[in-house]
Amino acid sequence: MDAVIVDAKLYDVYDLWKKKPRQVAFNDTDAIVVKVKSGNKEIKETFFTCLKGDGTFSTKTPSKRSAAMRNKLARFLMYYFDTNPEEYNLKENIKDWKGRRVQIKDDRIFIPLTVKKQ
Repeated sequence: MDAVIVDAKLYDVYDLWKKKPRQVAFNDTDAIVVKVKSGNKEIKETFFTCLKGDGTFSTKTPSKRSAAMRNKLARFLMYYFDTNPEEYNLKENIKDWKGRRVQIKDDRIFIPLTVKKQ
């Protein structure tokens, strides 16, 4: 089913929670909250990462849990934006996400397990 991104914002993890959630690794300091809408249904998806000063992020991290979450964000960027995630400036480009079409499946944004790099 198709949906449209109606809002996408970048937050510091501590702007959303007083105490960092258990599933978020110590080195994940930023959260990207994406809201999509399909008909009357609105779905929220949160991605966790650690942005560098230039607005990019690295998928390489010592924590396996953190690496899995960052790889999910990387697959999202490769699948829907056809871009190299390690060179993509999230700080500057997140404002362009509004209006982008995405797919939803089982009340979540569909993100394939593997994405072929272009």
